[in-house]
Amino acid sequence: MDTDNKQNSSELISELNKLGENLSNLLRAAWESEERRSVEREITAGLEQLNQKLSDTAERIRNDAALNQARRTAKDAWRTAHGPQVVNEIRLGVLDTLKAINDDLARRAAPAQEASAPRATDRAADTVVEGEAKPE
Repeated sequence: MDTDNKQNSSELISELNKLGENLSNLLRAAWESEERRSVEREITAGLEQLNQKLSDTAERIRNDAALNQARRTAKDAWRTAHGPQVVNEIRLGVLDTLKAINDDLARRAAPAQEASAPRATDRAADTVVEGEAKPE
């Protein structure tokens, strides 16, 4: 019985090796095929055309006076929006909002905390004097 297992194992390994070789040969043939090379040339040519069109468009945009003016206006607006006064106003607004949220959360949490805190009478009932049984 042991020899059957060894033979089956050996055959399995052999078939797996053949499968690996066949897959390797198939992939190599596909990679080296003229069809793959043709697709590669088409893709390369298409990417080169796309690159040229994007470069041309970028150059036209760089040289467009209206777009340059819009760019300068946007930069000026950005600088103005990030001035110290605006930043300070935003900071104060965020601070006020955080305080309001924290106050509201504390107010809402207070009843729950009071309900879960043991009262003085509850604590007295839980106290056991040495030698006495705890009241039920």
